[in-house]
Amino acid sequence: MFTHGAELTPHKIAFWTSAGSIWVLNENTKKVLWSATDPALTAASTTAVTYAKNAPMITKDGLVIVPFTWREGTSSSNWKFYLRMTAYKLGATKQQVWTNKLTITGKKGIAPASSSVNTDEDLRYNLAASSPAQGPDGTIYIGSADGLYAFEPAKGLFKWAVNTASVVSSPAVGADGRVYFGSQDGYLRAVNPDGSIAWQVKTGQQLNSSPAIGADGTVYAMGDDGYLWAVK
Repeated sequence: MFTHGAELTPHKIAFWTSAGSIWVLNENTKKVLWSATDPALTAASTTAVTYAKNAPMITKDGLVIVPFTWREGTSSSNWKFYLRMTAYKLGATKQQVWTNKLTITGKKGIAPASSSVNTDEDLRYNLAASSPAQGPDGTIYIGSADGLYAFEPAKGLFKWAVNTASVVSSPAVGADGRVYFGSQDGYLRAVNPDGSIAWQVKTGQQLNSSPAIGADGTVYAMGDDGYLWAVK
């Protein structure tokens, strides 16, 4: 079971995800207002192995976006990987707005820096969808096992994807809508709002940290090679 950071509202409502469920609390009363569990975990015949290592995101128009990734199958020969994005209204009662399920491939990147972790384990334990990020035009971006995905916010419709190795940390979005992300193939990439790659820089190891954008436009990211990379 994995839990990550919560999203908080000015009205003292807290949202967070844990092992395929979203939990919503009233911070003042310390009571659970509502919760919801992904259908992959509630199906009677499920054999899903879950990867819920992310925080939900509150959008500009009042939605709570919950990503969830899981694997089905009994061995590497028949594994299938899935990503589901679900949006709820921001509030004290449960109101689902949309949900979207995608099949993903799961792509191995550079072998981990630690020799005690092989590439199969690295993929398996880092398959979680990243926490989402939102662009100036409302587009929702999320990293997954085979790259970066973009969704429109109103109905959660798929817009485009950039196919890479696993992206385990949240992308960063600039004021101009350009999206920056690192992946386990060792690249730091900049992607335009239309999904085209503006540039990419190869680092020395997996790039699993979330990038940060400086005031002058420089993009910073910490690599598993132990170096801080700055690109402009």
